[in-house]
Amino acid sequence: MSTHVNQMSSMGDAGLLSHTRALIVAKFNQSRCLNKQKPFVGGFSLLELLVVVSLLGMLALATTVMVDNTDDQQRFELTRTRLQQIRTAIIGDTSRTFNGEPVLSGFAIDMGRLPTNINELVELPAGANVWQGFPIATSSASAVGEVYAGWRGPYLDVMPSAGASAVRAFRDGWANDDGTDNFGWAVAISGTSPNHSALSIKSYGSDGPTGTGTSVYEEDYPASGNLVEPRDWQVDFSAIDPAFRVTINGLLNQNFPNLRLYVFFMKSNAASSYADAFVSNAMTAVSGVPAQVFDVAHESGTSVLPIGKLAAVLVCEDGHIFDGNCDSDVDISPFYFPLLPRAFAPPINIQWNIQ
Repeated sequence: MSTHVNQMSSMGDAGLLSHTRALIVAKFNQSRCLNKQKPFVGGFSLLELLVVVSLLGMLALATTVMVDNTDDQQRFELTRTRLQQIRTAIIGDTSRTFNGEPVLSGFAIDMGRLPTNINELVELPAGANVWQGFPIATSSASAVGEVYAGWRGPYLDVMPSAGASAVRAFRDGWANDDGTDNFGWAVAISGTSPNHSALSIKSYGSDGPTGTGTSVYEEDYPASGNLVEPRDWQVDFSAIDPAFRVTINGLLNQNFPNLRLYVFFMKSNAASSYADAFVSNAMTAVSGVPAQVFDVAHESGTSVLPIGKLAAVLVCEDGHIFDGNCDSDVDISPFYFPLLPRAFAPPINIQWNIQ
């Protein structure tokens, strides 16, 4: 140590200052190297962690609500689509044509009435007839033709459910089920059986038949109105004058008073009878005229006719079919015509060709 002190003493002030400076620089460089090698250790404060967790919670909640609303909207759209399918199953789609003629199909067209429940659109109703020809007759003619009608379902395309029961149920978008033949739909029929006139069908919404919720998806849909109105599937001729325009083609050898137009139709699973057919006011056909035109209106019998293909017959006063004479019946076919309520434009033209 004495030697080192002696060396420092011999260096003088200038040497001592220089030596001190060198030691400080060396120490600084050593410290900087150590800092470069040692990694920085940091973290979040408790407040920062709480803010992040809160933001993540709000994001998760918003995502859940958005997904739930999307699911409900899809179920709502499916419900609306199935309501339209039920409507088409009942009254058909008369905008479709085949060989220039409207395609007449649907439960009301085939059966002459509205369904009493949704299951009748899927399964053959008890006691109902399948599609066939039903004879029509006047008071004096046992058979003058046929009205083709009867069940031609299923009118709704639905697969059997899984399980032992394998029920072919047509449910709404929320798959509601009330244990009835309406498959969870709220069904209300206007009028007295079998002459129902309007049909209301609603979905109970996301809260089901027993729910009382008031949110947009929990409320019944549609809120009001009928799915099928009377004017959708029938025409009331009681206030339409003229209702029909009858043209008799052919020369007559004498006058024929009190001719009447009878219109037969499908009525509640069978052809309408002579007693309840549509009957017009009287016409008088005169001799010597090759084509005679008469505008007629409803006088008796049924004034309300259903959508479909109907049969018109010109009848004499004694009940015989008018074929240029009234003394006997010959093999003369009815005049068939389609009745489309919303496309109906009176008078309906009837061409009656005598032999």
